[in-house]
Amino acid sequence: MRERAEQLIKNSEYKLTTQRRKILKILVENKNRHLSPMEIYEIANFNNYGLSIATIYRTLHLFSKLNLVKKLETGEGKILYEFKIYGASHSHFICLGCGKILETKKIKLEDCKKYIPENADLIITDCSIRLFGYCCDCQKIKE
Repeated sequence: MRERAEQLIKNSEYKLTTQRRKILKILVENKNRHLSPMEIYEIANFNNYGLSIATIYRTLHLFSKLNLVKKLETGEGKILYEFKIYGASHSHFICLGCGKILETKKIKLEDCKKYIPENADLIITDCSIRLFGYCCDCQKIKE
């Protein structure tokens, strides 16, 4: 998985720098999590990678452009990233109470396309759905 991502970077117009390799390592090791740039920075600091927060933001922007990560806007200005390479599209449930994020059923791109008018001249390359509500723990607190 990491090798595929490294190869995608090498095949692009961008270099596979040491910093990019370290950020990629963090993303692969946390592939089942949604990480903020600050969380990536904290993991990098813990591992003494010597990365600046600016480098992390620039690299995440590049990785997003190369479709290596998917950007998830959770509302209220918070942005998280997940390692995406060759992953199926899926939606997210975001709890408005505690901020918990759950991945929901995988969504086929063909299913998203059926909601687009037939006469629309569009090429759809990805589908992203965010569901907002309250998880069972927060529902109990609200009662």
